[in-house]
Parts: sequence; structure tokens; C-alpha cells
Amino acid sequence: MLIAVGDFQNEKMLDAVKSSLGGWKSPATAPVAAPPNPPTAVEHAVFVVTRPGSMQTTIELAGFGPLRGDAEYEAAQVATAVYGGLFSSRLTSNIREDKGYTYSPYSYLPTFRSAGEVITHADVRNEVTGPSLNEIEYELNRLATSPTDEELLKAKHYLVRPRSSADAGPRLARGSTGNTLGSGIRA
Repeated sequence: MLIAVGDFQNEKMLDAVKSSLGGWKSPATAPVAAPPNPPTAVEHAVFVVTRPGSMQTTIELAGFGPLRGDAEYEAAQVATAVYGGLFSSRLTSNIREDKGYTYSPYSYLPTFRSAGEVITHADVRNEVTGPSLNEIEYELNRLATSPTDEELLKAKHYLVRPRSSADAGPRLARGSTGNTLGSGIRA
């Protein structure tokens, strides 16, 4: 995949690409076999990695999420933003602002060609690991309730605006196009 973004003349760019890559031939067979799709049902598991002397516990919860092309993907993005994707999210309000357990918890929804994920992350003080997990579970369960109009508005504004002025141009276009094509979505 080659993505070119910027202020250039198409013909000159195509000539430069042809000059650099025109002689390239793809191999007859794929150099690496495509991995199999992940299983649809997996056993729940807890992994504990001890870090002697550490002052914090890193909590990472993950599960399968929708693919970019799935009908529920956009709704999942909004739900993830409300839950933990925004600084004003329910997760941040609870375990950072209200309880003071952590500085920057978050959740996100990465997608790949064959699988999507839903991830929650928080680095918390060791002594509040259990209570933090309880509050994370509480917020995940509470997500099943309807978000407020204010939460929805904040999430939608966050999801449709560029992240920064630096991302508003070629970098955002290149990244968005690459992520979309890399996830298997075609125009």
C-alpha cells in the first residue's frame, strides 16, 4: 500500500513512484501466510505478572470488539468514548476524579483486518488494585444504560473533529486512509 498526501502534481508523483517502484514484481506466493481468524469464543483468563518493588499495578482488560466494517462499529466507538475514551469519560470521572486511584485511565477500540478489540487500561496504586477493578466493572456494567445527551454530544464531537491542528492535514488523511485500508475496508 502506498499513500501519498500533500500538495503535488499527480503526474509528477506517478512518475516518481513508477521510477522508484516500476520494476518491482510481487512474489508468486505470499511471503507470509495470512493468519487464521481468531476464535469466536475464548476462555476467560486472568494473567498476573509480578513486578517486585513496583509502586503501581497495570490493569489491562481486553476482549473482542467489532471490525471497522461491522454495522455496530460506530455505536461501539461512541460507547467507548463515553466509557473511557474521553477525559470527561465515566471511567476517568470515577477512578481519577472521584476516587483518585489513577492519573490517566482510558479505553480504546483498535481494529485489525481479522479482529477488533475493546481495551481498558489503568495504572493504579497497588493498594487500590481491587477497588479499581471493582469500579472498572461497575462502569462497564453501567455502560449498558443509556448515556446522557451530554455524554453523547461530547463523544460525537470528539470522534468527528481532528485531534490537533497538526493532524488536521496530510497526517490525518494518510493515517485515516491507511487504517481504513489496513482494516480491510475498500472504497
